[in-house]
Amino acid sequence: MDKKRKTRRIRSSPVWSLPKKHKAAHYYPLLLDLRRKRVVVVGGGRVAERKVKTLLASSAQIRLISPKLTPGLRKILRQGRFQWCPRNFRGSDLRGTPLIFVTTDDQEVNPLIADRARKLNKLGNVADHPERSNFIVPAIVRRGDLLIAISTSGHSPALARRIRQELEKSFGREFSYFVEILGRIRKALIARIPQEGRRKRIFHQLVRSEILDLLRSGRFALAKRRAREIAGLEGMPL
Repeated sequence: MDKKRKTRRIRSSPVWSLPKKHKAAHYYPLLLDLRRKRVVVVGGGRVAERKVKTLLASSAQIRLISPKLTPGLRKILRQGRFQWCPRNFRGSDLRGTPLIFVTTDDQEVNPLIADRARKLNKLGNVADHPERSNFIVPAIVRRGDLLIAISTSGHSPALARRIRQELEKSFGREFSYFVEILGRIRKALIARIPQEGRRKRIFHQLVRSEILDLLRSGRFALAKRRAREIAGLEGMPL
């Protein structure tokens, strides 16, 4: 009698897939020029302190509304770098500002401020509550004028933070110097070379060259000389 062959059932590993009705992210990424623009920050805690520092780096004019301030905020205030209103929020505080950050720890007051801002067509952000905000703030890596933004559309700030930390390892200070050099060369080429196609070829050659490696190794003079050679701008200071 033939022996019955035993068949072995192989379990397939689960396949991850998005739900059929998965909605794409509805956020539109953009960079705002906040120089000399009035921005309101409501709250005086650690979150507010982080917001103020980031906004100051963008040269915004900050009006902070809170009865109390952290020691760090008081130090910045003594430098005269923002306006402080030592009281609770008032509806009139939204006048004259396109942007408001709500950072208080009062979970009853925060949505009220956000709703009022929305009704006035203001851009409002409530810390840690993207559902109450009509814009969110990404994690960022800044190297001079190079700005890399990372966002999970509010789903996981922790993941955005991890990605930021990984990018910080890959993008060092040399990128700050490189962007500065490229910016100066770009202005010079636009003034001297009317043919857009020719300019593009030079720009591509610059970013694919060894200049970044030279900057990374601290050979700044050689990097600038090589940039001038590629761009045909010998003698131009960079």
